[in-house]
Amino acid sequence: HDNFGRENDLKEIELIHKLPALLGHKKTVLFNVNTSVNGHISVMFYTPYIAYSMVPNKEQIEKIKRQNYHIAIINMEQIPSFLLQDEEITKINP
Repeated sequence: HDNFGRENDLKEIELIHKLPALLGHKKTVLFNVNTSVNGHISVMFYTPYIAYSMVPNKEQIEKIKRQNYHIAIINMEQIPSFLLQDEEITKINP
């Protein structure tokens, strides 16, 4: 019982370690970071990327693109087709 949530913690650490290899030094906004309850905060603490737990809508994607950010999304749960079909968005499997 002492290791409650340990599996999710390990997955989160693994994701944090592989992000720089996948995203490099691009100015990036990462979405759908739900590896743990506040996984997006850990990602922002340990990487240079902006992270959100939410899945963005079309307007948010366009606004971020206009600000010259690269966009990435964690490919888990239900991702809308407009995000999956956008070739400019990096999809990351957890």
